[in-house]
Amino acid sequence: MDITLCLNSRDDELLSAVAEGDHDAFAEIYDRFAPYVFGRASDEAADSAGAYEMARSVFLDFWRQAPRLDRAKENVADWLFASARPHTA
Repeated sequence: MDITLCLNSRDDELLSAVAEGDHDAFAEIYDRFAPYVFGRASDEAADSAGAYEMARSVFLDFWRQAPRLDRAKENVADWLFASARPHTA
């Protein structure tokens, strides 16, 4: 997906592109939501390093899960924010 198209795309369109392995679409999702995901992670983590790691994990999980997400039902923001919580090993 062309970066200009990414900027003008809806979240569900970007999700479809990410599911197909589109790095530009993933970068746009990251740019749109990273501040909010990091903020949510900061509320949950003990320190900024923990928040950074949690936010990184959320976006990595999103990249890996995108092909399996129901693009008709999933809301990107909801998925990311729900995932920005402590992960237990």
